[in-house]
Amino acid sequence: MRKLKYVDPKHENESIWADRPEEDVGPKPEMKSIWADRQQDYVGPRREMKSIWTDRQKDYVGPRWETKLLWTDVQKDYIGPMPEMVIETGKFHMNETEKFKQYNLTDTAYDFIDCYVVEEHDFCGLNIRGNLNDEKCEYKHFDMSFGKIISPMPTEKINKYQEGILKNIVVEDNREDGFHVHMEIKNCEEMLVLEFLCATCHIHFLRYRGIDYTNVFGSDRYLEDVKKYLYLEDEKYLEDECKIEIEDGISLLQKSYLHKNGIKHLFLARYYIQKDGETIYSYISVDGHHIPYKKLIHHKNGHRYYPHHVDLYGISYIDIDTLEVFHYVPKGYDNDYDVCCGESFIITGVHYDANTNLVAYEGCYWADTMDVMVGDLTNPLDFNPRLMSLHKIIDPEYEEVDDVDFYKWNADSLSVKLDDGEIRDVEIQRLLCQ
Repeated sequence: MRKLKYVDPKHENESIWADRPEEDVGPKPEMKSIWADRQQDYVGPRREMKSIWTDRQKDYVGPRWETKLLWTDVQKDYIGPMPEMVIETGKFHMNETEKFKQYNLTDTAYDFIDCYVVEEHDFCGLNIRGNLNDEKCEYKHFDMSFGKIISPMPTEKINKYQEGILKNIVVEDNREDGFHVHMEIKNCEEMLVLEFLCATCHIHFLRYRGIDYTNVFGSDRYLEDVKKYLYLEDEKYLEDECKIEIEDGISLLQKSYLHKNGIKHLFLARYYIQKDGETIYSYISVDGHHIPYKKLIHHKNGHRYYPHHVDLYGISYIDIDTLEVFHYVPKGYDNDYDVCCGESFIITGVHYDANTNLVAYEGCYWADTMDVMVGDLTNPLDFNPRLMSLHKIIDPEYEEVDDVDFYKWNADSLSVKLDDGEIRDVEIQRLLCQ
């Protein structure tokens, strides 16, 4: 059984939010963050997220960590959304106990269960993933989690079998001492009746599992979402203007626009790709996290391509010689945030190998560990979006390694750098066979 090291926010004495402007978005300065001790030279999307859930295990199914919360008076020992919390998604969300009653969970099958013990503290957590059995319901799956369980739990019996039946569950909120949970589960050996008290609980309903690779760029829904940013392209919102030299006489002129309205910040950038000082193509981006790339891809087919981003997720390529463009934004994981694309891998570095037509993407999932994803780039204007994780090849259980970073392409292997400084080689043939 894997054990986790719990980081208690009240033991963090410093916060990297302490020197942020008052009008900035994010937790108030008194919010303690386990990111406070990260290295100063760290760059990447997860630096933007300050969450005590960052040391979660990979199968954690609780609150989404990019969610902006309306709860501002965060206590020092806060460990998750309060049950009465309203989440800013454009619509009201019922409290957690009501969500457990929203759909019929009686006699539903589960295919994943994990009761884990948190080191150095006398509590544990419980994660369950299962499938709803109502064919008329738009949601097909559920993920539930219970945190900081202080009651004794039969951990070994719970974890012995991954599959079983959730016979019954009742969650009641007692504001004084947390959530009271009554749960009955049946595996292939016995019926387990669990009665426990926990500090947090959450259930999330899903329409589908895994990543949907459908390209949503250009869809009616995507264009509708982008429209809300278009008004920003006005001189009164102009935040910054700079020119970036790339190579081969190619440069990028960037104009960044920002509208601060209370805690809500909207960002838009207009980019002008220029050749010898003349604009040959322009595009907009609603992503304020990526730093523009400074190199072209000199492809095996003889063309030059410039990788860029129009969104936080996905990637785009323009053929500098023909000005043909391909934008890709995946639908991603299912979400209930009223947006057209959910979480997917955030690309922060692009490394093409002309010998194999493979591309290694550096990046991460939001607030997660760094990884290198490898994909096929035979045709940058119509590539296969499916990627393979080097982290899952090197450390499938995420027990030994946190960060995996790109190092270099070799004649017959791809070298990555692990967080302890070790250089690890993965044979190209193994990548081609995935």
